[in-house]
Amino acid sequence: MGLFGGSKHGKHPNLDRLADAVHRNFALKLAPASPEVLAALDRLTSREVLDFENAHSIEGLQELFRVRSVRTTVDPQTRTMGLSLMAADQVEEELKVEHTQVRTMHMSQDHVARPIIKPATSAPMLGANTSSSTIAAAAAIAPLPPSFEHLPSVERLCGNIADIFVKYGQLTSADKDVLKGIKPTNSTIEARVVALERWQTELRRRMRALVVPKAPPRLALGGDDGEQAKGEEQLAHRFATIITWLAKLVKEFETTGVKYQNKPVWLH
Repeated sequence: MGLFGGSKHGKHPNLDRLADAVHRNFALKLAPASPEVLAALDRLTSREVLDFENAHSIEGLQELFRVRSVRTTVDPQTRTMGLSLMAADQVEEELKVEHTQVRTMHMSQDHVARPIIKPATSAPMLGANTSSSTIAAAAAIAPLPPSFEHLPSVERLCGNIADIFVKYGQLTSADKDVLKGIKPTNSTIEARVVALERWQTELRRRMRALVVPKAPPRLALGGDDGEQAKGEEQLAHRFATIITWLAKLVKEFETTGVKYQNKPVWLH
């Protein structure tokens, strides 16, 4: 595994697994890591490494590294991901400001900036209750593309899952507060999908006893031709992967003997 930035002779097995996952899922290689970064990665448990192996987007992978005080940078020219250690105050500051910009390698600037809804107030929190009249008005202003017709329902479902998981001991009240504090930085589809991916990452870290089977990675770094169309298709694939993962999550939860009563008919 000396290729792709991995260790030699199995000295750092966690780094070997991470390097293999990054190369397999995103066709990237890891740059040589500093001793401080190696020490941080060596402390990862097998369950935590599995989260990295299950990451299906660059943004989700970067978030997994960041919550462990490791910053990632991606060079699209050399297709290399570099890792560096972050100070504790840097992590706290980034947690406060959340993601002020979306780090993505496949979205055209036109698509990223394209608004879906421009509300008078800030974007709603994931899972926040929204009246039917508000939803209808928003739909009349800017209806969602067919691939994202379930996006508002998924956002509400995330809040409902957090409530149910607290009730049945899969999460604590503190976990729920963190999850419900994750919200999109603006009203674009891209920002809302990124917020869902961050919610998914935090839920995987915090839920107890449940292990959700890995969803097939859907992200592929596109070329230059038809960049906007490819970007939109990749965003749709990322959202579809979230829905697939939520379906697996609910199915796994029901194996504990609790019937999930609020499962929508489109979640299968």
